Amino acid sequence: MATRMVASWYQMGQDTGFPARGVGMPSKFYTPHPPVYARDPSSKEFLLDGALEGHVLVKNVNNALPLNKPKLISVYGYDAPSPLEMNVGGPNDFIGGTWVYGYESVLDYLVFVSDTSPPQIAGNGTIISGGGSGANSPAYISAPFDAIKEQAYQDDTSLFWDFMNVDPTVDTSTDACLVFINAFATEGDDRTGLHGKCPSHICSTCILIAFRRLFRCVDQECSIELQQHHRHNSQCWYPPRGPMD
Repeated sequence: MATRMVASWYQMGQDTGFPARGVGMPSKFYTPHPPVYARDPSSKEFLLDGALEGHVLVKNVNNALPLNKPKLISVYGYDAPSPLEMNVGGPNDFIGGTWVYGYESVLDYLVFVSDTSPPQIAGNGTIISGGGSGANSPAYISAPFDAIKEQAYQDDTSLFWDFMNVDPTVDTSTDACLVFINAFATEGDDRTGLHGKCPSHICSTCILIAFRRLFRCVDQECSIELQQHHRHNSQCWYPPRGPMD
């Protein structure tokens, strides 16, 4: 394996013409440095296809999906909005801050430094990557709630939302509740469990959407709610098989 890697290195001319140090990710973003923009406009369609094909519909009881221009939707869950912080670290942050490690949605934990286990969820906004070496730095984040607002504008749909309270009040006339949760995982620490608490804000038609890095099961703790609200679309989410496995 080592021979093949080194041979490819030389075959592609990687042993000559090294760029000056600092090209790429600088060690200190708050000091002057040459910016590098690696985006390719031709990749937009590919990235969108990857996002769409990464969805797995686990259950669709009573054909609750797709939604057909509903009059009112209520949106809940900590994974619906964008993270409150998407910025580089300063001189007082550990090795670049949370952005370097993919912890934009987990602001109270840092791998190899925190003396506690990583949280099972990323409660500060939609999760876009795993933590540690799985982190990436997108040019922007299009959170679920951003897309919902755009679609609501197109369909003349009214929206209610609450991302602050764990047990929000639900308008009984809402056509559907969209509840966004996630599961967080990172290198350097083991997760302490696989199950998360079932959202308590259940309405007659509740669509549960899970963004996760690894397994996230909600079937056990949702068993009572599933019996009481038969249109609640939830079960256990598993990582999809694909080229990255």
